[in-house]
Amino acid sequence: MRAEHQALQHQHGQDQQALAQEQRQEQENLMQQQHLQFQDQQATFFRLQNEYRQEPTPLREHELLMLQQAGQHTQEMFVQQQQHLLERHQQDQLRLQERQWHQEQLLLQQLQQQQQHEQQTQQHQQQEQQRLQIQQQQQQSQATFFQHPQQPQQQRYDAADEAMDVDDDDQLESISSTIISLRRQPMSIETEAMKAWTSGPAPGSTDASPDAIVVFDTNVLISHLNFLQKLIEKHGAGPLIRRNNNGAVSLEPRIFFIIPWAVVQELDGLKGGGRGGGEMDLSIKARRAIQYLEEELGKPSDERRIRAQRTSERVEKQLTNDDTILDCCQYFRSLYPNKNIRVTLFSNDRNLCVKALIHDINTVSHSNTAFEIGTVTAAILGNSQAQIDEDDMMLDHDDGLGANPEISATKTRSFSSDSKVSIASRNSKGNYRTEVNDREIQRIKSTYKVMKAPDGMDPQLFDLTRHVVKNLRRYLEFAVPDHLKAAFGDDWRTVTDYNANRVKEEDIEYDCRRLAQPIQLLQRYWRTVFVDLYGSVRMGNQARTRLDSLQNFVKSWDRVDTFGLGKVYKKDLTVFLEDIDAVLDGLMTKPEKKPAAVAGVTVSKPEQPSNLYYDTPNRVRLIEDWKKCCRALQD
Repeated sequence: MRAEHQALQHQHGQDQQALAQEQRQEQENLMQQQHLQFQDQQATFFRLQNEYRQEPTPLREHELLMLQQAGQHTQEMFVQQQQHLLERHQQDQLRLQERQWHQEQLLLQQLQQQQQHEQQTQQHQQQEQQRLQIQQQQQQSQATFFQHPQQPQQQRYDAADEAMDVDDDDQLESISSTIISLRRQPMSIETEAMKAWTSGPAPGSTDASPDAIVVFDTNVLISHLNFLQKLIEKHGAGPLIRRNNNGAVSLEPRIFFIIPWAVVQELDGLKGGGRGGGEMDLSIKARRAIQYLEEELGKPSDERRIRAQRTSERVEKQLTNDDTILDCCQYFRSLYPNKNIRVTLFSNDRNLCVKALIHDINTVSHSNTAFEIGTVTAAILGNSQAQIDEDDMMLDHDDGLGANPEISATKTRSFSSDSKVSIASRNSKGNYRTEVNDREIQRIKSTYKVMKAPDGMDPQLFDLTRHVVKNLRRYLEFAVPDHLKAAFGDDWRTVTDYNANRVKEEDIEYDCRRLAQPIQLLQRYWRTVFVDLYGSVRMGNQARTRLDSLQNFVKSWDRVDTFGLGKVYKKDLTVFLEDIDAVLDGLMTKPEKKPAAVAGVTVSKPEQPSNLYYDTPNRVRLIEDWKKCCRALQD
C-alpha cells in the first residue's frame, strides 16, 4: 500500500508538471501573438509619422491620433488577456489539486480499512488466547473466595494499588476487553452465596417508587468500586430525609442500584485468579467487589442500599452476553410503567452503551461523564443542562435578531427519550439551550472543518467572508420560508417539497450547505413568488442574475471553508456583497399576512422580535459596514 501511495504521489507530480508546462506554453503563445500585433501597430505608426512630417495635413494628423488611441486600447486588451489567462490557470490548478486530494483520500481510506482489518485479526487472536487462558484458570480454581469468607483482608489484596479506582483509559479498555471475552463464554457458575442473593420471590411493584434506577456493569465495579460505594452511600434507597453537618433537613433523591445476575456470575468467574487490564490483577478487584456486595446484600432487607437481580426477574429468558444486561434494565423499568422512571446503565463498554441508547436507556461511563458525585447524580436524574452559543457573531454589533421558528424547529436532534443532544428555541441574543447527557454521541459525530485561512489568503478576508456568509444564511433561512408561507398558506411545506431535515446533524455548522435549500427555493419560485418584490420586471431579472452569481460564489466558498481548497480574492468578495445587496433589497420586504379573525372581529398579532430581519436601515448599515471593511483590506 505504501508503494501505491508513492506511485500516486509520483503521478500527481507528473500531472502538475504537465499542467505547468502546458500553461507556460499557452502563456508564451499569447505573449508571441501580442508581440507580433504590437510590432504591426508600431510599424504602421512610424510610417504615418514619417508621412505626416513630410506633408502635415489634418487628415494624416487625425489618422495618427486614432492610431495612438488604438495602441493604448491594444495595451489594455493585452493586460486583460493576460489576467484572464492567469485566472484560468489558477482554476485549472485548483481543479487538479481537488482531484488529487480526492484520490489521496480514497487511497487513505483503503489503507485505514486494511489496517483496521489487520488490527481486528490481531485482536481476535488475542481474545481467543485470553479466552483459553481464562478457561484454564476457571478449571483450576472453581471457588477460592466463598469457601474462606473470613480470610483477613490484608491477605486478599497484594498491593495498595489494587484497591484504588482506575482512571487510565488504556487500563479501562483492557478491563472491558477482558470482561467481553469472559462474557462470550457460557456462564453456569452458581455458588451458595450467589443463590442466596438472587433466590426468593421478586418484590415487583411492592418496592417503593424510586426517582431513578441505576444498573451496574461488571467493568465499573472492577474499575471504580470506591466511587460507586460513595455514590450508593449517598443516594442508596434508604431514608428520603437527610441532615447535613449544620443540622438542616433536605430531601435527597431516592435511587435504586441494581446488580444484574450476569454481573454476579462474571465477578465470580474473575475472582479465581489471573491478570488482566494490563498489569492489573483483576481477581483482587473482583474479590473486593464481591466482598462489598456480600456485605450489602447480607444486611436486613430494610437496610440494603443495593438490589441484586433475581433469576426470575427477566423479560426474555433465553439471552446471552450484553443482552442480559439490557434485559435487566428493561425489566426494572417495566416495574413502573406509569411513572416514567429514568433508567441509567453504568458501563465502560462502548458497544453496550450504544445498544442501551438504542433502547432509550441512559448511559454513564468514564469517557462521557466526570466521575464526581454531583455530576453523576445530575446525569442519573437527567436534570443537567449546558448552554452553548451556536453562532459566535450577531447580525449587527448591537442589535440581536430572533431565530425563525420554522428553521429553529429543524435544529432539534433526539438520540433517545432520555439521552439527548437537543438545540431548543433561540432567545433574542442568539443563544441556545442544550441538554447533554452523553458526550460519546457527540464524539462520534466528528467532522472536518477548516479553522484558519488557507495558505496565500488574507486571514482578515477569510474571517470577513465567513462572517458575511453566516449572516446571509440567517437572512435567507428566515425570509424564504416566510414568503413561501405567505404565498401558499400553512401547506407551503407540502407545496414546495420543503425538507426540514435536509441538513444533517453533522452539517449544522456549515453555512454553505444550509444555504443550498433556500437558494434553490428562491430559484424555483422566483417568477411565482419573489419577482414581484422588486417593483419591476427589469429589476427582478437583474436580481435573478445576481442570485445565480451569489450561488456560484457560495459553491466556491464551500470548498475553501470546508476543505481549505483554493481561495477568494478581494474583488470576488466585492462582487458577492453587491449580489447580496441586490437580492436582499427586495427579498427582505415583509410579506403581507392575513390577520386572524374570530367571530367577525379582526385580531392583529403582536410584533415578533424576528421582525428585525425586515429592518431596512439596519440591513443597509450592515452591508455598508461589510463593504467598508472589504475596501480596507489589502488587494
